[in-house]
Amino acid sequence: MFPAFKKSRAFILVLLMIIIVNVSFTTLLYFHEPSKIRLNKVYKEYYKGYKSVDDFNIHRVWNNDDIRYKLSKAFPYEKTTEKPPRNIWQMWKNNDIGNLDQGLQDLIKTWTTQQDETKGSFKYELIGDDQLSVIVNSTFVDVPEVQKAFHILPKIILKSDFMRYLLVFAFGGIYSDIDTSLNKDILDWFIYKDQIYDVDNKVGLTIGIESDRDEKSWARNGMARRLQFCQWTIQSKVGHPFYRQLIYRISDLALNHFNPETNILTKNGQEYDMNSGSPTKFAGIMEWTGPGMFTDVLFEYLNDVYKKSESLTPGLDFAKERMINPNWELDLQSKIKYPVLKGSWHNEYDPIERPIGWQNITKQVHPILFDEDVLLLPIIYFNGKKGEPDDYTQHHFKGSWKS
Repeated sequence: MFPAFKKSRAFILVLLMIIIVNVSFTTLLYFHEPSKIRLNKVYKEYYKGYKSVDDFNIHRVWNNDDIRYKLSKAFPYEKTTEKPPRNIWQMWKNNDIGNLDQGLQDLIKTWTTQQDETKGSFKYELIGDDQLSVIVNSTFVDVPEVQKAFHILPKIILKSDFMRYLLVFAFGGIYSDIDTSLNKDILDWFIYKDQIYDVDNKVGLTIGIESDRDEKSWARNGMARRLQFCQWTIQSKVGHPFYRQLIYRISDLALNHFNPETNILTKNGQEYDMNSGSPTKFAGIMEWTGPGMFTDVLFEYLNDVYKKSESLTPGLDFAKERMINPNWELDLQSKIKYPVLKGSWHNEYDPIERPIGWQNITKQVHPILFDEDVLLLPIIYFNGKKGEPDDYTQHHFKGSWKS
């Protein structure tokens, strides 16, 4: 009965579903600023009187026993036009360069050339495994939780990952893996310009993209995230709040979510067996100190700054007023082939919870300046091919993960 009506109703339902999918996908592609949320008077008063998100976190969010609070006091940070310290850090099993194979020695030379006065008189240091504990113990005297967390880490690769973050946080400068080559003099990097996009250069954190896979099999070859930030070459000023948060997250897992008797790490309800030969050890490394953790905490930090900035300054449109992103004009998100993939739920864009997600970073062509002091570089800068104009470093994968 009424077959025409049934067909018409079915057609309408299909049409509605198509419209909903299109609207949802379009919504995915653009920023929906949390400033559109109505904040009640009490909420506004709570944020009043703080000069920055970092200032607010230090004085209102963390108590005196919080690792982040202690780190902020031991290594204070402030946005300034002063350039990052001219330190170059690398690590290996030992610091005897002469005993390394010729291939690694040649790669190291690309970095040690920066010690020359004409290149900027950078200080170069190769740190051996036997120096790691000494440096951590002497540097983090006022934050014993970090010392303890470092010594708990059961694998040298975990310590190596953690140490690179500790070095650039405590001393500033550049860390790069020993099997990377420097392809462009550091003083010619974006970070050493007096201005970036016609704004006085206050950048304190420079991070590039390691992998950006718009494909069904994005997790092939051990990638931990659909869009993954690079941690084989990193640059920072002393005390940057991102590394403070990263150090806190890694330390918290070591101190509160790892059983040293069984070597089992528990993170977000998932168990990782860190014993040699375990099928989950590799994933555990990625999630504890490696690119998975690094990428997640960066998105966590960016979103915290974005959302709290709008709360601290009612009426602020962060995307328009605190970000300079030439990529928006290119409409790169419209080129995404696989906007939703099984297993890519990490760091998804959400208009309220995560206004910065992989969907509005993917396919990046130009550097993004975020909140004056964070510079997000396209993949070509730290993971390009030699000879390309913006290729700063190249990873040759000659090193081995030490067990």
